[in-house]
Amino acid sequence: MNGLEVSVHREKDRTVLRVAGELDFSNINQLQQEIERQDTKIVEIDCSALQFMDSSGLVCFFL
Repeated sequence: MNGLEVSVHREKDRTVLRVAGELDFSNINQLQQEIERQDTKIVEIDCSALQFMDSSGLVCFFL
């Protein structure tokens, strides 16, 4: 799989973003925009299907 795939699963009081594929400098904006779009208080990011993440992908979780 090339690129990034983000699926959104809404639950009662939170949103789970399932991230699959590769997260790097070329597609970090896609994940950042999806995080910002969520209107629940809790946004959980499931990275269990990530195959690759570079340092710019890691930064996304701290901004």
